Parts: sequence; C-alpha cells; structure tokens
Amino acid sequence: MKSYKQIFFSILLSIWISIPNIAFAQTTEQPNFFIRIPIKPYDNSDYNESVFTEQSDSETTYYISGRPQTTNLPILMENGRTMLPLRLVGEACGASVIWDSIKQQAVITLNNYNVIIKPDSNTMLVNDKQLSLDIAPLIHNNTLYLPLRSIGEALGKKIIWQNKLEQGFVIVCNQEQEFSNRSQFNTLLSETYLKDMLETGERQLLDVGQISIISVDKNGNYYRNYVAINESTAWHDFDGIFPNETSAMAEKLDCTFRYYDPPMPNAETLAAFYNDGDVKIIYDVPPFHSFDAFIYGNYVYIAEYHNDTKQFLCINLETAENEYFIPKVITETDYNIRITQQ
Repeated sequence: MKSYKQIFFSILLSIWISIPNIAFAQTTEQPNFFIRIPIKPYDNSDYNESVFTEQSDSETTYYISGRPQTTNLPILMENGRTMLPLRLVGEACGASVIWDSIKQQAVITLNNYNVIIKPDSNTMLVNDKQLSLDIAPLIHNNTLYLPLRSIGEALGKKIIWQNKLEQGFVIVCNQEQEFSNRSQFNTLLSETYLKDMLETGERQLLDVGQISIISVDKNGNYYRNYVAINESTAWHDFDGIFPNETSAMAEKLDCTFRYYDPPMPNAETLAAFYNDGDVKIIYDVPPFHSFDAFIYGNYVYIAEYHNDTKQFLCINLETAENEYFIPKVITETDYNIRITQQ
C-alpha cells in the first residue's frame, strides 16, 4: 500500500493535452478519493443517452489519485445520507483502520488524527475530543459504514459533492478545491470516468451538463455525447423570438448560440460555441423533457416541459468563463412579462 506522502505527491501530477487553437485549463491536484453515485436507476431504453455504462449491482468503481479501483461493498443511503464503508475510504486516503473486536470499535490513524468510532453511537472521538454525528455508524454485512461528511471530519479531509450528468460525484480531497470550477471538474472526469471514452475517440472534453457532454477531436470536430455535431441535422443556430437580442449577446460574448433539437423523446441542449474553440452548455434536459428558450438582455429565459408539469428559469449568460451556467427559478408571470417585452 502506498504511504500517505506517496499518495499526496502523486496527486500533484497533472496531464496537459494540447489541441491546436484551443486552450484547456489544468488541475494541479487530483483528489485522493473520487466515486460516482448514480442518482437515478440506469435507463436501458432505446433513448438512453448516458455517457456511462450500467453500474453493476455487485461492483462499484472508484478512483484513488486518478487510478480506477473496484469494490463489491455497496454504497448505502440512510435517511437521505450517503454512507460509505469506513475501511474503504480510510485506506484509500492512506489511513490505518483497525477493528478492535474486544471493545467493538474502529480505530483510525492518519497523520495527526487518531479517531475512535463505535457502531450505533452518535459520537466519535477525534484526538480525544468528542464530535457529534447526525447519523450513527452502522454495521452492514460485517462492514462498518459511516456518513460521508463524518469521514471527512474524522480524516481531516474536505468532502465535495458535485451533481452532473444525473450522477452524484463524491470527491474526498486533502484541501478545499473548486470543483464547481468548470475546467477543474471537466479535467477530473477526463482522467477518471470518461477517460476510456475520450481516449477511444481521441477527444478532449470541453463541457459537462446534466445529461450531455461536449467534446472535440484532434481534427476539430465537435461531439455531443457520441454523435458528431457536424453530422447531426438536429443542431442548428439559435435565434429565439428576439433575434436582435440574440445577435447582440453573441457578439458581446464572441460566440454562436446553437440548439440541439432532436426528435422527441431525445434530450435537448442549448450551448454557446465560442470563437476561441471552447464550448459551454447553457442548458440541457433529460429524455422525455423539452424546453423553449429565448435571449433577452444578458439572460436566456427557459420554459421546461415534462408531462403535465413545467418550470420557468433564467440564466445569466455573462457567467465567468470557468463557471457553469446556473439556472435560477422564476415565476411564469416573470417569464411571460419578459417574453412579451418589445
């Protein structure tokens, strides 16, 4: 097993892939532990556009310093909280985890941290100081599970949850990192879960949405998930109901707005294709959903439909380059006021 120092220095390595005319940001540190938790059951229908393969019920893949590992220990959800096997995460982070069968407790040691945890106890002892737990550790199939956040506190780690591609990504880091930063999280996925897919197609990941990814190959051809954009009739330039507003915003941002509008029930996507070669997904929806959009001023306004439900949102298009576009929920009245504005 690697020592903690070896793991620490190994995660400082970063990979730079150069593609003409496109600048890609690097990460300076990979997390110690990174795992994908499916939020929704795998959809095996003809319309499944997931960039992930089905995850086995008996095996989970996770990453230590960017390297894939597998375990047959399941991830548990208890009262809405994510529970992970303590030994798995502890040893992945370089800690020593020992089970004291006489005292019925786990002893974890990592650098200056010495932690004692007992099943069914709402407190744990960290360096002789008691810390409260929202959910007590539990034993499942002879394995001790601990709430995710408590593992971070026990090991002195930062726990980050990122929700993308209809997945929950758990990132356990040595220090706080900005995985809300678009380039950093995209690079992380490129070196872990999406690595094989991208390398097979000799592509570089540009952006990640809720259902889709945009990538580019060495010849400058863009792809949405598996389909080449320049070969798809579903892509078209986006004007909206206010073409002058759209044109003004495109000129301001030095981009072209493009809309992926395939036959239902396939997923739709609105994206900004910048003249420097970058692409940012503005908004996308799962299969069986649809949305209307228009640009007015600095914002794009969205009306999303699914069965008999609908929601209304607006998104600031002047979002910083390395940040994701974040939708803000608005009322139908606010949406209608803007849509009728001349």
